[in-house]
Amino acid sequence: MSRIYYISAPDFGKHLVRANTPQQAVALVAKEMFQVRVASQDDIVYEISHGNKVKEVLNPTPEELAATSQESLV
Repeated sequence: MSRIYYISAPDFGKHLVRANTPQQAVALVAKEMFQVRVASQDDIVYEISHGNKVKEVLNPTPEELAATSQESLV
């Protein structure tokens, strides 16, 4: 069942998105705002030398998966 989600961020404006889950809504807005590509070796060296760190997405725990599926039912 889809809902309309309200997404807002100080630097990115406000958006109304019809989606089945909050994650789908955020993904749609993110696709419009960000360009994503595989980082080159030069990108990595430059960013790390300027103090940026590599962020890592970990696999969700069963509890996190359950909480996410419960959120989409609310």
